[in-house]
Amino acid sequence: MPACDREAVTGTAGRIIHDPTTGETIMFIETSAESGGARVVMRLGLAPGTVVPPHAHPIEEIFECVEGQLAFQLDDRTIHLRPGGTITARSGQLHGFCNVSDDPAALRIVATPGTEAEYGLRVKFLLSRDGYLPHGAGPPKHLLLAAVVLHRGGLYFPPLPRWLFRLLIESLAALGRWRGRETFLLSHYPEYRRYLESLGRGARRTEHGGDNAPCHQTN
Repeated sequence: MPACDREAVTGTAGRIIHDPTTGETIMFIETSAESGGARVVMRLGLAPGTVVPPHAHPIEEIFECVEGQLAFQLDDRTIHLRPGGTITARSGQLHGFCNVSDDPAALRIVATPGTEAEYGLRVKFLLSRDGYLPHGAGPPKHLLLAAVVLHRGGLYFPPLPRWLFRLLIESLAALGRWRGRETFLLSHYPEYRRYLESLGRGARRTEHGGDNAPCHQTN
């Protein structure tokens, strides 16, 4: 990827990251580095009709609607957010949202722990931009690579029961690491290495295939 394109997507030289495939734009108001890793504060802009599907993760997030109208799912409840409305998604709590209006919408988000949240998003935007993550319903085309990232971050997506989803992702991630998918991520995305460090696992090589694993394959 050209350096100018990579900067526009990752925001490594600035505070803005954009995913044109999903209609999401993030501006980091306070980075994790500025908070000492404690939190990250950001503004998430959503184009009309943009959907962030229900999911859960260990990160806690406080959402405040600052522009537009959003339908926010929290567990089995749907809450309509307008400017000034706030919602907290606790660690492990299922949540998702959609811009239901014909105008742009925006959320102010405070996420903790900060480094994990920030670099998880930077990696997600990069992989989405590069075609490794699905856009909409259905499984990802690069299943093993996606499984490695989901497993590392402890993410969950319905509709499978959590225990079954975790068992499936754990198995696929182990196969993905053996097939060199994590080596691929580490060699192509410096943000992924930083993400692993934020998780306390470090950026060590975990593939049984080692450095000679077929990193170019992403099936």
